[in-house]
Amino acid sequence: AIASGVVLDVVIGTRDRWALCADLAAQLRASEHPVALYEAAPTVLDAASPVKTPTGIAALARWQPANIEDTFTGGTPLAVAAVDVQDPGNFGAIVRSGDALGATGVISAGASADPAGWKALRGSMGSAFRLPVARATLETTLAAARSAGAKIYAAAADGIAVDKCDLRGPTLLLLGS
Repeated sequence: AIASGVVLDVVIGTRDRWALCADLAAQLRASEHPVALYEAAPTVLDAASPVKTPTGIAALARWQPANIEDTFTGGTPLAVAAVDVQDPGNFGAIVRSGDALGATGVISAGASADPAGWKALRGSMGSAFRLPVARATLETTLAAARSAGAKIYAAAADGIAVDKCDLRGPTLLLLGS
């Protein structure tokens, strides 16, 4: 989040975690945006975070979804849209996979999970901070793809194998229901 320029307002961590992350604390103290740093007992961190297996540190950040146009950027945009993917962890995994594939952005389309939700952000393992993640209806997503001149592919069990698809040039890949 820090490397991607996401503004952090509050960071809390256990004594053990801060001991391991002295460089992080120094970086946060030197930030151009004031960050409140707190040391907390593990029970306090457990109460502050809904995560079942916490890492010993949690933060409040000002991250928010991008505009859909931001997902179709660059010379050869490759946008990935999760369509009606309701499980936030699965949505986060799609963001992570899109990042690994070199996508220019990911879209939460239709009834998909909120990309700003903690489970989706955690599931993305930081990828939501590295590439644009937007939220839009399926109709708006398709219109943006057409406006960008993108070919549109949808994943299907009985379709063409992905290695047979021409993914050169602007492309929208639909995943989900």
